[in-house]
Amino acid sequence: MAAVSVMIPVYNAGKYIGATIESVLHQTFGDWELIVVDDCSTDDTVAVVERYVQQDTRVKLYRNSANLGMMRNWNNGLPYCTGRYFAKLDADDLWHPAMLQTCYTVLEQEASVGMVFSRYRLIDEHGVDLPAVDEPLPAFARNTSFCGVDLVKRGTYGMLADNVMKQGIGLIRRRLFDELGPFSLHDAGDTEMWFRIAAHYRIYGIDAVYYSYRIWPDNFTRTQVLKQGKRDRNLYEVRALILDYYRQQGLITSAEHGAFTRDNQYEYDKSRVYAYRLQGKWPQALATLLTNFLRYPVRTCAFYTTRLRERMASKPKTI
Repeated sequence: MAAVSVMIPVYNAGKYIGATIESVLHQTFGDWELIVVDDCSTDDTVAVVERYVQQDTRVKLYRNSANLGMMRNWNNGLPYCTGRYFAKLDADDLWHPAMLQTCYTVLEQEASVGMVFSRYRLIDEHGVDLPAVDEPLPAFARNTSFCGVDLVKRGTYGMLADNVMKQGIGLIRRRLFDELGPFSLHDAGDTEMWFRIAAHYRIYGIDAVYYSYRIWPDNFTRTQVLKQGKRDRNLYEVRALILDYYRQQGLITSAEHGAFTRDNQYEYDKSRVYAYRLQGKWPQALATLLTNFLRYPVRTCAFYTTRLRERMASKPKTI
């Protein structure tokens, strides 16, 4: 049995999955198995993976009999992963050669740590770096571990503010899925899972760029989230899932949960007003604005008064 199970769930990523598998093959740590779970791809994904299966016995391919969708496919792959440690690598992303070894060392030495992640960079469909600010991790996560409760207690405006547990996930203790359950079926089920783990175990941040996150026209975030205008709703829903879980576990108080939930609803309704305006749906925009005003009159007035002042100040003066 391999020490590490690397799972690559895939659907129609034949253009990139070869490079992704190569980034696993080139790891300095070699005690791994690679589980590729294909969700009924219609391109050449399977043919590409089968070439690697023939070349390296550590690479295994499982094909679904029916298309399950992203999150169900992730969960479908979990039983195939038998290693002590688990990693999910997206079929279009890449690892630095030191990713597994560095994460493995942390988990072997730090019994309280449940998950390890690194910094990441953005690359385009050709593997070229995209312009981005490459900042170090925040001090509380820089080559050390932290607790998810501290993040959640920041509330709606702070819990997801820092660039931690978003991309660059490395290794997770495999048994945590048995303890805490599989991924939720929400589009942002990975974020929810990372926070679920962080409710019970410490999370370790590696202050080095070991993960390359590919941006291309047909990846899930672009086709299923941004193009369908689901980003703000997903953010609202995943914050609600996290807040509810931490309240159920007794990690935040009822008062904190109530206050954070109200903030979450307020921010989501603000985004809905803006979206309706862009779509020319003025009745819906006005109705949502009125609802927000009735719920939070002082906050709503202050926000739109500030917006009006900023617009007036930015207008060019005429003589």
